[in-house]
Amino acid sequence: MGLIHLLFLTFAGCGIHGYMWKDWLPGDLEDCLLNQCKQADLSKLTMYNIEYMCLNKHMAKLNAHKDMITPLTDSQKEYLLHLGRKFKGIEYAYRRRKRSTRLPAHFLHKRQEIRVMPEKQRKAYFNALNKLKTRGFYDAISNLHQQTAIQGAHFGCGFLGWHRVFLLILQLAVWDINPTVMLPYCDTRLDYNMNNPRDTILSSQKYFGNFNGIVKSGPFKNWTTPTNVKLQRNGFNGGSFITDENIRQTMAKRHTREVCAVPGIFNIEHYHNSVHVIIGGLMGDLNWAPCDPIFFCHHNFIDYVWEQFRIHQRKDEGIDPGNDYPNTNDNWHKPDAKMEMIDRYLNLNLTHKHGYDNMFSDEIMIAWEKSPSYPNCGNSPDIIKDDTRQVCHSISLTVDEKKNHTWFGVMRSPKKDEFKVTNAFKAASHDRRLKKNIKKRSVSYRRRDKKTWNVPARSSPLDYTVENTFKLNDKVTAKAWGFIPVRIVYKRRPGAHFDVETAKYQRVLEEVAENKPQESLSIADKDLYDPQNYPRLWKKIKEGKPASYGKIRAAGSGAYKIMVKSTGFSYNGKYTDYAIVDERQALSEAVAYVAIKRPVGNETVKSFVMAYDPAGNVCEARCKVPGSKPPKYERCSGVIKVNSKTPKMYGENLGDAYLMRYRFQGDDLPSNHDGDIFLMFFCKYSNECPWTESYTKKK
Repeated sequence: MGLIHLLFLTFAGCGIHGYMWKDWLPGDLEDCLLNQCKQADLSKLTMYNIEYMCLNKHMAKLNAHKDMITPLTDSQKEYLLHLGRKFKGIEYAYRRRKRSTRLPAHFLHKRQEIRVMPEKQRKAYFNALNKLKTRGFYDAISNLHQQTAIQGAHFGCGFLGWHRVFLLILQLAVWDINPTVMLPYCDTRLDYNMNNPRDTILSSQKYFGNFNGIVKSGPFKNWTTPTNVKLQRNGFNGGSFITDENIRQTMAKRHTREVCAVPGIFNIEHYHNSVHVIIGGLMGDLNWAPCDPIFFCHHNFIDYVWEQFRIHQRKDEGIDPGNDYPNTNDNWHKPDAKMEMIDRYLNLNLTHKHGYDNMFSDEIMIAWEKSPSYPNCGNSPDIIKDDTRQVCHSISLTVDEKKNHTWFGVMRSPKKDEFKVTNAFKAASHDRRLKKNIKKRSVSYRRRDKKTWNVPARSSPLDYTVENTFKLNDKVTAKAWGFIPVRIVYKRRPGAHFDVETAKYQRVLEEVAENKPQESLSIADKDLYDPQNYPRLWKKIKEGKPASYGKIRAAGSGAYKIMVKSTGFSYNGKYTDYAIVDERQALSEAVAYVAIKRPVGNETVKSFVMAYDPAGNVCEARCKVPGSKPPKYERCSGVIKVNSKTPKMYGENLGDAYLMRYRFQGDDLPSNHDGDIFLMFFCKYSNECPWTESYTKKK
């Protein structure tokens, strides 16, 4: 008893509780969260999308004036200057083209969706990237998207032009290897339209390799970052591929400011973020995202979407997109703000307004083939024409490929039940995957060879675990991390349904026979676990309708992941893990173990911990009230501080964290001490902003 009491001592005069205590959100982070909540339609834009953007913006601010994480070699610096000279030469040739100056022949080629790209061209592109990687030049280019560049390359209207130039830089490098190869783009609407996007052919050996764990298949297997972190992905633990509705909403706007300065599903950067999240791993870290080659394929599609918007501006709105860069109070995104890193390392005097120049929109300079659309669907063997829904979608992985993508090495085929999270998330009524009056739910399958067929989607998010880099201040070190237990309290999400009807049916019959008032609301519902069937319980459980990343595939068992992530505020490092709850139940609890930097000496470590589900709902953070018995929890920010004084509130490794939570009796029977857990999260599916209270100052 005395030991537990010590954990929550209150230090006189400083308001600090014990050796782990709550802290407050930095002012700029809180302002961003609250402003985004006020401006956005929370029935359409997920709260995790808001938190992802605001947290990255805050972290970028902390590193705003830092140079590249890994310094360039002399040969890498010279190569970037070489690309800068090529860029200037092309610009000069373009400006003088009316005087019969001819542009290089490769400008006659067009960028294509990667699944339409001829196999020979696709292999040549992958080969060019591998050659650039071997020579160190790919890393030099990807390093341009780090530190001080992030502030101007993201979180505002400079995002579009900066990345357009960034793509052209890689294009120039690829032409050094093969002047006939164009950068492809990945239209992930083709993946979103699949019955199960987890089975996209993009994750095959043929394209980018596995989307779960360290990349061990495909043309980029065994790639590492400049800090020797292996290329890895944590696919399908959140996020979404791009939807037709995203594009429709964007094309309904007139001015650039409407698609880059206001939060919503029409904001190009917002739905671009969702793809970074769904791929995960290095793609989820802005400093390292370009180390994954899928980054450039994704961003090339974002550039394609922007170009379609610019065409719409010219033809339908009479607006010159080259002169439509919006004014802003954000110094990083002012029209005359320089393109950080690109300006410095390529010796190019480029501003954000330059990125909007019509030179880049002229088909003589950059041209795209139209993205595959129904009914011809690009005439690609890797794209299916679905006549029932009148959409195109990616072909699925083969049976053998799926075996390589499951965690236990075998393909599972449990019964799955699909359901909509809520009617508000139809993405919206235009989402053809949810189209009404569809009687036939099957799709056409294209035979690939005599031995393998594409089969219906059967993979589950529970098939994949999570890989962490254990990077701490940009060095890989597992020993420097400590672990803390985090409690999860989960309320069943809206719209969940499980066919468990026998017990309920019998109960209704018994109640009718005994002339008792029925507690069950409807025998037709067939779900024993549905809290709406129990009025006394239902009064306690309020259901909101927050936005979701889309259609959620339920595991037949009810197992469901809640992701828990820590981000260092006093150190540079991230860690992600998850707890598994039972979403059949009205309420379910679980414990996750998340890593933070281990305090050294008199150091106080500050970390921001958050929890969310794969649908994009953010859970409310609660911190234990000091000295409360039984334990009570109050709203807090999720920002915690930890020091190394004893008794320690963290385990020096995962095993110690288990021992901190459990006590063992003489017969080795463990009993938990969850009342000692300081931080918990309540996942309650409210449509209220989870950051409505201020945590920037003490109450």
